[in-house]
Formats: sequence, structure tokens, C-alpha cells
Amino acid sequence: MVNMLKSAFLFLVSALCFSICFTTVLQFALWLYGTGFSYTTTHRTLETDDIEKTIILHNLLLILVFVIQHSLMASDYCKHFFTMCKLDVLQRSIYVIATCAVLQVLMYYWLPLYTDHPVWAFDQRRNILWLILSLVHIIAWLMMFGVILVIDYGELIGVKQV
Repeated sequence: MVNMLKSAFLFLVSALCFSICFTTVLQFALWLYGTGFSYTTTHRTLETDDIEKTIILHNLLLILVFVIQHSLMASDYCKHFFTMCKLDVLQRSIYVIATCAVLQVLMYYWLPLYTDHPVWAFDQRRNILWLILSLVHIIAWLMMFGVILVIDYGELIGVKQV
């Protein structure tokens, strides 16, 4: 009975991890694409003379939080802690959930540097440049879909360990 409850708990944590990871990756793709479906980018105003430096520092701190979380969770101390708590089976799942949480924070609090001038605005009248960039875009998406077919997601997210 105890083993059955433990297995059910591990399965629920794995399913939760999978759904959180799937949702976060989808929101991250939409956030990168800039469609505004996951987060609306608002024009924030800061009352300082060094607005660009402030925004860059703010965004670098968000990236630093992401890096610190990755480094701490991948350290031997953290692995030893999970083993001590007898949660070594859930270590990868907890790592993925923590990464998704930090990525959600990064996406929500990210400040765009130039809100009035988009980085990727190309004139379609220049057919050659637009065609080349469109082909690179399509090839990049095809490569990502190819990688999706090769990756073992159960191992990556931590479902196989459970």
C-alpha cells in the first residue's frame, strides 16, 4: 500500500513537471516571437537619466538569477541534499520545475530596451534580404523540429527517473 501511494505521488509530480515544462516552453517561444499572447509588453518609464543602463542592469540581474539557479541545482551539494532527503528520484523533476519558475519570472519582469524601434523590422520591398531571412527562419524551425524528434523528453524532464 505504501509503495502504491509512493508510486502515485511520484507519477503526479512527474505529470505536474511535464505540464509546467510544456507550458513554460510554449510561453517562452511566444515571448521570443513577440506576439504578445503570453505577456503583454508595456512601455515602462523610468525617471532616470541613465535609462538604458538601468534597463540593461535590470535584465542582467534577471539573467544572473537564472544562471545562479542552474548552477546551484546542478551542484554536488544540491544532489547530496536530495539524496539525504530520499528525493533523488525527483531531483530532475524538481530541477525542471525550478528552472521553469525562474524562466517565468525572467519573462514577466524583462524590460525591453528599445520599445519604439523593433529589432527585426525589415522592409519587404528588398526582396533578396527578406527572402534570405525568411529561408533562414524556416530552416531554423525545421532544425528545431528535427531536434524535437531526437530528444528523449522523459529523460530530460525527469519522468523516466520516476
